[in-house]
Amino acid sequence: MEEKNRKINIKIFPLYKMISWDLLFYYSTIFLFLTQVKDITASQFFLSEAFYTVSKFVSQVPITILVDKLGKRNSLITGNILITMGMFMILTLVNFNSLLLAQLLWALGYTIKGIVESNILYDSLPEGKKRGPIFSKIDGKASSYYYYVDAITAFSAGFLYVINPYIPIICSLLLCIISSVLSFRFKEIKKDEIKKEKNRNSVKDSIKQLKYSVRYIFKSKRLSLLIIFFGIFSGVLSICGSLRGSLLTDLKVPEQYFGVIVAMMQLASGIGSKNQEKIQNRFKNRTLALLSIPTTVTCILIGFMSNSLLPIKAVIIFVVIMLLIQSTIKGPFYILMDRYLKNFTDSNMRTRIDSIKNFLGSVSSTLMNLIISFLLSITNTANAYIIIGSICTVTMVLLLDYMRGKVGLKAEEYKKSEINFVEIK
Repeated sequence: MEEKNRKINIKIFPLYKMISWDLLFYYSTIFLFLTQVKDITASQFFLSEAFYTVSKFVSQVPITILVDKLGKRNSLITGNILITMGMFMILTLVNFNSLLLAQLLWALGYTIKGIVESNILYDSLPEGKKRGPIFSKIDGKASSYYYYVDAITAFSAGFLYVINPYIPIICSLLLCIISSVLSFRFKEIKKDEIKKEKNRNSVKDSIKQLKYSVRYIFKSKRLSLLIIFFGIFSGVLSICGSLRGSLLTDLKVPEQYFGVIVAMMQLASGIGSKNQEKIQNRFKNRTLALLSIPTTVTCILIGFMSNSLLPIKAVIIFVVIMLLIQSTIKGPFYILMDRYLKNFTDSNMRTRIDSIKNFLGSVSSTLMNLIISFLLSITNTANAYIIIGSICTVTMVLLLDYMRGKVGLKAEEYKKSEINFVEIK
């Protein structure tokens, strides 16, 4: 029966992630929808984004305990239902407080999904040295499917918005409902159920186990540096996505072309996801530098070009090329980071690592959204790109230099304390 459950999870996962990894029909027009239809200001929009990330890191510990109690399958179902409720709130939005409530529901839902989604797939794969590459292959394929579907929906959303701005939101809501239904089809793996029984004793026991995991993770330079890197760089990617709508609005890009540009970006992300294994094999321990530095530098270039006196068409073309570079990099980043962090761990530890990883990612995104909200209140989007890009470039260079010789080594090159959970992937 357990083997059958594993096969069911592996079979469902690519289809599930294709429509459930993130909101479809949503991001290409949401800035326009909220500012034009719901009378939300640009500053309020970024404040709500900051509230979302604050809610994520505040809820991280209680949700980690909740996942222990509910199990991964039931937690995944709960997360998708919360996200569906949040999308319904956006559809019926009446004021800024309603937007904050929707962001809260999404924060809870995506915090749960961030802890359990990839672990459901990883736990379903056979143990052994090939587990990591197999995980990357399946997850990469599923991610590329998502990006291709998102490209199609983003392309459609821009034109649907012109017909009626509510249509993209309704389409997104329908897909959230389908995601919730699909999540019921996953199966809990028995070995996790055994471990859950140990965790069901009391909340006190769960907190004790979480504290132990945090101490272990931050004693490991490899894990702590990888998680810090993830936190900072995922914050950069989050800000790039949030600023995109404001930038295109400043450049006076027609509304119907918002979707076209986002569609191109998602296609680029899909191509990057599909080739993540080739990137890893080609660049090995230089992969993180290859992904991070070009992203932060393109932010600076976008800012300077947007402030230039060149013809607007030339500026838009240059900006779109830079956005495509960022999107191509974004595709493999999350897949490879999941693989790096899951190496040398057991099922229980993987849940804790994902929880702490998402916590730091939320802290980073919150700080950056607050900075961006402040910058947009005193300057334009282009200058905000320059400032945040410059700060992040310096930060990433210093961090990557410190990580040299501590991350990206072979198993035998690490101390035993660094790979306490010696399940080689």
